Amino acid sequence: MNVGVVIPFYQREPGILPRALTSIRSQRLPPDIQVEVIVVDDHSPVPAAEEMSAFADSDLIRWHVISQPNAGPGAARNTGIDWLESKDIRYLAFLDSDDEWRPDHLINALTALEGGGDFYFSDHSRTGDCDSYFNDDKDVRPTMHGIKAAHVMLDGGGARIFAPNAINDAMLENYLSQTSTVVLRRAALGNLRFDPELRHAGEDYMLWIQLALNGVRICISDEIEVVCGTGINMCHGSYDWDSKDALTRLSGEIVFHQKLNRLSLGTARSKVRKKLQECRRIYAYLLLRQMAKRNLPARTGLSQVMRHDPLLAVQAPLLIARFLLQDRRRLALSDSR
Repeated sequence: MNVGVVIPFYQREPGILPRALTSIRSQRLPPDIQVEVIVVDDHSPVPAAEEMSAFADSDLIRWHVISQPNAGPGAARNTGIDWLESKDIRYLAFLDSDDEWRPDHLINALTALEGGGDFYFSDHSRTGDCDSYFNDDKDVRPTMHGIKAAHVMLDGGGARIFAPNAINDAMLENYLSQTSTVVLRRAALGNLRFDPELRHAGEDYMLWIQLALNGVRICISDEIEVVCGTGINMCHGSYDWDSKDALTRLSGEIVFHQKLNRLSLGTARSKVRKKLQECRRIYAYLLLRQMAKRNLPARTGLSQVMRHDPLLAVQAPLLIARFLLQDRRRLALSDSR
């Protein structure tokens, strides 16, 4: 059984990637599994080849590296997926270069997928942020609690395997499937790929939603199988509104929700539209705030928003007014809880 592992790589500090690779080498796997690891160097300041020099092929694992001009994590993952096409891969796993798998992650995922699942993910922890994403995140916790009431098709060796489309609303409500925990049946992916335009927000989440809407059988494990690290991570460094990356992230979220709104979402469409309008109001307010401080926004994010949401410029005064009257007080109350 062949398993492909895709790692997009862009880091400014040496020593981060070897920890991720060591976590792959530490997986408890039976001898009939062959793992092909492809690291895609996305024009990283620290070359991936240098970071991989201590990792030699073995009977279980073969290491590969390819380089490309910088195009973002989604495009790098697509390059890795396409490169693995010639390797007769049955399952695809994803690992970010600053994250680490716990030793039973792959075998737990493969057990669930061999038991009838198509798309597996698990709980994870994040250094300095949470011990359990499923339990500690105030938005994710009620969603995960609600999932337990959904119809379970099979017991996948410790993971719950859900019937097709059984938890679509939950997948749309919150980002549940952190990418380094995801393992897929290759056939379930088909021709779908990560959206490279969403490089600042949601390129992975969009793909997981598309798979859910396509009716894949989703497997969820409550085990904490991944420890997320503290390398370069645009999203986790941009939630402070004073961050220079906040507007770039919000521009990505607007484009993400505009694209998501075009999919067949059923009863969840109203929630997606509500989230889109909230992002537009916050973006308009922060754009005005930065311009008042004479901080020019990133041209790429601004032009991307205008291309996908041309009415935002016209509606900006109304959006800012609504933000000041509604969202600011509500968000302040939410943060104080």
